[in-house]
Amino acid sequence: IFQSITLRTAGFNTIPMTNLHGYTLYGMTLFMFIGGSPGSTAGGVKTTTLAILVQSIIATLKGKQRVTIFDRNIPGPMVVRATALTFIYILIISFFILVLMKIEPKQTFLPLFFEAISAGATVGLTLGVTPSLSVLGKIFISMLMLIGRIGPLTLVLAIGGRVKEEGKFDYPNGRVLLG
Repeated sequence: IFQSITLRTAGFNTIPMTNLHGYTLYGMTLFMFIGGSPGSTAGGVKTTTLAILVQSIIATLKGKQRVTIFDRNIPGPMVVRATALTFIYILIISFFILVLMKIEPKQTFLPLFFEAISAGATVGLTLGVTPSLSVLGKIFISMLMLIGRIGPLTLVLAIGGRVKEEGKFDYPNGRVLLG
């Protein structure tokens, strides 16, 4: 239990990470990716975002139009924002993992994956790879730490401009085939 909590907060290391099996490390990255609750110093996509996504999937599988949690409707824009946030987070992490794999050809996938998730979720755990990275690799890990700290959605909004007000008119609804 302690380890699952530390994976979503400050990354206090009680056991050598290098002694763990690959499956365990992958499971740990899932906890780091999820992160803690909003309003805390924890990184990741946040537990509430994951809860909205899971409930959205359940509602879709049940054929429901509304997402509800604890007998409360979750507004559509909030579901869209949770989905966008998670997708942006996955894209950013994936981009940095691919860049690290390209500039660090001597490293294998799992350690770079672990380091990138840990940096992006501001956890601080390591498999000992970061000291052996090139200067460019360390810069990319540092950038990922900064992005993880300020939040991917905040970063995208800062680069793309502020959220614009909706117009005073509505477009007709469009129906698109999905899946």
